[in-house]
Amino acid sequence: MPQAVHPSISIVIVSYKCLTVLRTCLPSVENAAKGLNVEVFVVDNASNDGTVEYIRSHFGWVKLIASEENIGFGRANNLALEKCEGDIILVLNPDTIIPRRFLREVIAHYADGSHTGAMGVQMTNGEGHYLKESKRGYPSIWTSVCKLSQLWRLNPSSPKLNGYYLGNYAAGDVCKAPVLSGACMAFPKKLMDKTGGFDPKYFMYAEDIDLSWTMNQNSDGNIYRGDLNMLHFKGMSTPRQVRYIWYFYQTMLLFSKKYEFPKHCWLTNKIVELGIFMAFCLASVKCVILRHIEGVRLPVQLERVGYISKNELRISTGTTTLPTLERVYYSTDPSKLSAVIFDVDSDIDMVIHYMKAYAGKTVFGFFSRQQKIAYIYENNTCRCLWDA
Repeated sequence: MPQAVHPSISIVIVSYKCLTVLRTCLPSVENAAKGLNVEVFVVDNASNDGTVEYIRSHFGWVKLIASEENIGFGRANNLALEKCEGDIILVLNPDTIIPRRFLREVIAHYADGSHTGAMGVQMTNGEGHYLKESKRGYPSIWTSVCKLSQLWRLNPSSPKLNGYYLGNYAAGDVCKAPVLSGACMAFPKKLMDKTGGFDPKYFMYAEDIDLSWTMNQNSDGNIYRGDLNMLHFKGMSTPRQVRYIWYFYQTMLLFSKKYEFPKHCWLTNKIVELGIFMAFCLASVKCVILRHIEGVRLPVQLERVGYISKNELRISTGTTTLPTLERVYYSTDPSKLSAVIFDVDSDIDMVIHYMKAYAGKTVFGFFSRQQKIAYIYENNTCRCLWDA
């Protein structure tokens, strides 16, 4: 009998000045793609960190699109989306790492044809914490007010107060989710052909909200798969700067004008505009303060580091080379280590498991023997420790 042919997958990654994390993202994609019909596009948004040259010399299997200017997240994705030939499309951020079984799970999700909407998964950040934006509800005026004013924190599990993050569903649940994150979102190509790509009016932020909401309205509904995990080093592709804060609140206003303003009167809309502007001002002040704090904060001193690789935890006092020391059991107290550094060439599901177990007790780092690089995640960014 002829072997069954897996549906093909097109993966689109937009990169901007984040070569360090891209060097661990692409190998995880390559490992997950083994035995499958996969094409991978990387659209570089005019980086000046050597991304284009590095991809050409180390990842020849990548279909590279080098933009001569930074055209924004949505438009850059559209450059690749119009070339995609896969039955399924996966939009992925460069600061992500996926498990080996990930693409097979995506294929299985759409295998029987019962799901026609977009799919999102549970994202874990570089500190081992669940990212709430993995699943979201429609950002109406009320849900947005609860989110921006922090009212949702009064009762995080309330569907009324925390409708923005679908607080009535746990991180590990499987549920309908109208809005998914563009950091990792899969959808059938037929659905994209029907709804179109990202709205080019958004430079960055909210374009994923717009697209996933449109797909939700033109399908049987988007699905959040809390039973599937991946890593997302949030903040690596968007530096903490006031202009990025402005992009975020500007796109909130664009989304509101497109979907919410037609439903309400002039006065309500003006109040919303004022609220968005005030939220931008407060966020900008917070941004400046945090940047100052991080500017004077000393980086973590890596005196005693735990390296986890292939179910072993090794302890080292050096960070310039990868360790070859004796085995130490996982029972070692992580709070006594200045950092725990994970081998991302191994089982990412295992990495995420121990990150969640150690979250808040130490700092995390990541290394790849394949790429000969190691970095630590601190202060919302990645600091390179070792690069051969």
